[in-house]
Amino acid sequence: MSERCDHIYVRKSRRLLQCIKCTKTIRGQVGFMEEVKLDFCSLGRKIEELEQSMNKLAQVFSKILELNVQLTIRRVSVLSLPRHLQTTVMALSTLGRGTATDVAMITMKARAAESGYLNQLVGRGLVVGHRVDRKRYFTLVSNKIVAETNL
Repeated sequence: MSERCDHIYVRKSRRLLQCIKCTKTIRGQVGFMEEVKLDFCSLGRKIEELEQSMNKLAQVFSKILELNVQLTIRRVSVLSLPRHLQTTVMALSTLGRGTATDVAMITMKARAAESGYLNQLVGRGLVVGHRVDRKRYFTLVSNKIVAETNL
């Protein structure tokens, strides 16, 4: 008869059991009570895994709610803009930071048109443009958008 420690065993295969703490592997049939312990232990681990998954989901949902609130704030201020500028702002909000070429690829409009629209938004104070080498990058000014929605 093989020696068994007081630790809880986990089933590796049909006839192999492995101890959780000492990683000792044993062969053979298990009794009814040991089978119940194995099932109980596996249920406990699955519950812990579910709790970890639920915590991760809660974090993801909180981030989604934050983003949804931010998008709602942006949509409210964007509604006061003409339609062609609304699409440009929404495209820039998905990019975060981008050139007129990047925005034009999303909106499927000409680069020159998007450059003009972005410059109009810079004039209104909703977008900030800055140069890096020869390229001009645009980013949304979120404080201005929030201030507009509070009026």
